[in-house]
Amino acid sequence: MSSLSDVFQDIGDKATRAAKEELSHGADMVVNDAKSRCPVRTGALKESIHKVVLRGGTKIKVVADATNSVGTPYGRFVEFSPMINEPFLYPAMDALRNTIRENIAKAVQESLKR
Repeated sequence: MSSLSDVFQDIGDKATRAAKEELSHGADMVVNDAKSRCPVRTGALKESIHKVVLRGGTKIKVVADATNSVGTPYGRFVEFSPMINEPFLYPAMDALRNTIRENIAKAVQESLKR
């Protein structure tokens, strides 16, 4: 027979797993949206947009880490430079922020029903 602490541990594990999976899915959504917003000259910047999973899936960053011919990353310049003024990462995250939060909450709720 399982102890009460085992039951709570199982519930917590299921909720955590569901949240991590949905966070990963949300990051994929941001990657796709950012790629659709990314300015394209050579396509290198667009192709460099990807997610980086950290802390066992509890933190995920979406990055654009293309480099120029001398190895300097330039995604930040495109995103933040007032001279270029073509942000693509933050607008993607802003557009999807609420949807991702809602999807994580729903996934956790569903995991608790099982």
